[in-house]
Amino acid sequence: MGPRCRETDSEGPSRPLGTGESPPVVFIVGPPRTGSTILFQLITHRLRVRYPDKLTCRLAARGLAGLGFRIGGWLQNNDRGHGQFSSRYGHTPGFHLFAPDECGGLFGRHFPRDVDRAPRRPHAFRSAVRSRGRARHPLVMKNLEADNWIPALARLLPESRFIHIRREWFFCGQSILLARRAERISPERDWGPIPRRAPPRFVGEHERVAWQIVELDRQVEADLSRWLPPERRVTVRYEELLAAPAALTSRLARFLSSPARRRRAGVPALERSSQRRRLDRADAERLTDALRWAADDR
Repeated sequence: MGPRCRETDSEGPSRPLGTGESPPVVFIVGPPRTGSTILFQLITHRLRVRYPDKLTCRLAARGLAGLGFRIGGWLQNNDRGHGQFSSRYGHTPGFHLFAPDECGGLFGRHFPRDVDRAPRRPHAFRSAVRSRGRARHPLVMKNLEADNWIPALARLLPESRFIHIRREWFFCGQSILLARRAERISPERDWGPIPRRAPPRFVGEHERVAWQIVELDRQVEADLSRWLPPERRVTVRYEELLAAPAALTSRLARFLSSPARRRRAGVPALERSSQRRRLDRADAERLTDALRWAADDR
């Protein structure tokens, strides 16, 4: 069961795109379990943007990504929003064709998980995400493997913009640990995007999770600062998303130059229990020590 929606005031005014400007391709980046999925769902429901949905990704799996984005740009141009806010570890369940999707098959086809390898046919990826038909709205994508490809994406798509979502490290680590255990991930295996820099020594599960969070967070921040001017990047916090989702959406509407949907699509009532301590004392202490170790390793 996903969060319920409530009606709120519409977003503030946003700057329309000029006639010569390409609509930006926007990537949501950050460590796993920072709220990137609900942020993706909120933006794509609330604002007049395009996004990869389940239909787009089914077509992309058959080599028809460009067609999928063109169809999506037409079907998603409505006043209601998709209303899909359920997810399980980043994936939207069910068969709603217009629910936002990570489109991992499309991203992984062009940007391998192994960061030591070169991107595969990146220009085909650029052509696909720029396929919009007559749609003039930004395209918003969320796939956290993009954390490791910010320099390449910034060069490939000069119109690209990035939203870096961050969360208090302890609660992010707690959420990852609980998710790993629910999915029965063995302690020696990685889960989710892996930082480019390897840890300095063999680590256990708590250290592995802490390194993933701290290193990815810092890596994304450094890449964005190096490769993008301030007007092409913005940082948001999970805590801000929980406290004032409508206000955050208003801020992002201005960043994306994207108006709200006319019927004031609802904002979900977000679950705040994720910010409570759920680990036992020993587990919490190990995670705290691991985060201190990861933060101090410089």
